[in-house]
Amino acid sequence: MVKNNQKKNFFASTRQLNHIYKLLVPASKRNLEKRLGKELDIIFIKKKFPSLKFLLFFMYVILSGKIFSSSKLILVKYRDCNLGRYVYPTVTRNIEETGSSFWVEFFLRFKYLFLGGAVVDTGYYLSKKISGAYIDHGVYLNGLYVEVFLRNNIRIYSNNTPKGIFTAKKTRKNQNNFSYENLIKLENKNLNYKQKQKTEKKFRKRITNPKYIPWIKIVRFKRIKEKMNFDNFDYIIYAHSFTDAQLCFGYDGYANVNDWLIDTLRILINLNKKVIIKPHPNFYDYMVLKLDKKKREKNISYRDHKKYLEIKDLFSSENIYFLDSPYSNIDFLKKLNKKKHIIISLHSSAILECCYLGFKCIISKASFWDENISIANAWGNRNEYKKILNKKFENLNYPIKSNLIKIIHELFFNKFGQYGKNYYITIICKLLNLKELPKYDKNFKELNSRILNSEKKTIKTIYEISKNIEEIRLQ
Repeated sequence: MVKNNQKKNFFASTRQLNHIYKLLVPASKRNLEKRLGKELDIIFIKKKFPSLKFLLFFMYVILSGKIFSSSKLILVKYRDCNLGRYVYPTVTRNIEETGSSFWVEFFLRFKYLFLGGAVVDTGYYLSKKISGAYIDHGVYLNGLYVEVFLRNNIRIYSNNTPKGIFTAKKTRKNQNNFSYENLIKLENKNLNYKQKQKTEKKFRKRITNPKYIPWIKIVRFKRIKEKMNFDNFDYIIYAHSFTDAQLCFGYDGYANVNDWLIDTLRILINLNKKVIIKPHPNFYDYMVLKLDKKKREKNISYRDHKKYLEIKDLFSSENIYFLDSPYSNIDFLKKLNKKKHIIISLHSSAILECCYLGFKCIISKASFWDENISIANAWGNRNEYKKILNKKFENLNYPIKSNLIKIIHELFFNKFGQYGKNYYITIICKLLNLKELPKYDKNFKELNSRILNSEKKTIKTIYEISKNIEEIRLQ
């Protein structure tokens, strides 16, 4: 129990001090201590049993039938928080790990709705006792802590692509939009002529090397050997992960990538269009890793590839062609005709390359940049999407290059972001003499070894990270 005279002298964390969090949590705490001019003690968040108020609300969601409808569940709110928006992706992520039967899915919906309510009630309880908090994996249930703490004027710290480690706090009394996706989206900033020229020059150099994207480094791209006439096709669809971080950048009417891809194919089939589906390169990571059967079944890339092949079996035909190898996007785009082909994506970073090279693109407003930055033919709900898909090629807009450059600049020139010199992983690798942090090394074996063997370097790393935390201004 926290005594009254200790009120607000605590820094809360959703993670214990292990692995990379041995660095991130103390760095976040130190950053806040410098702001406040006082020392804080770390407490680790444990969910409280939900309140009676939530138990009654829980029964209402079940009896009203909202829990059985994905679209209705996603929109469920509790104590001003977007409860369903975080419950649903948590369910989706765990379905593939535990089994995807009808009963398993609905058991998980009940489970995570209940736990989501516990998170909200715990967040409001802790808001009276803490000065700040580090929150991991805010795309899932922990995102509810972010909403509650920001609403109650508590400074939060977190990290997620395309950002690095960041902090935010409520700035206005009437502020009421505290969704996690608004913290991680790239901002709409004006650029001067010199910045535009520098950005374009750097991006031109980057796109010739697909390995510049951190999560693509492991991919072994294949040479394009498909013996087909690409000009016979009308649309190219870029597939995304079916299991990980659903609704990461908001809700656009589709609960998950699976529903979006299937609906897109059905609409285009009804329009008698010919379509190529390009898989995400990461679908093939498990092949490179050479995992045994047990580890492979748990691997996200394997589960995504498996789902991709299931959809292929459902829709593959003379007019619907599924590629089944990882191809470099730039090499692939060389096969296409920008005066004929239309590219469709939900929120792929590859769309930046497509737009930069002048292809007409269709993309969701729930992407990794501010939805007020219009770069292509964007849609915000299913009706808008269907209308755009029904448009003829000549009625679609070409990319708005000036806005595209803004996004590219925010992505590549943010010094705290994943390509910046002050990115927290860059700092960690430099100061602890690590070549890189392997993508699938969840236990951070080498990192843990360096932390244990060098207390002095670890303290210095924490200090440097604490000085390189990006301030996010809430919109």
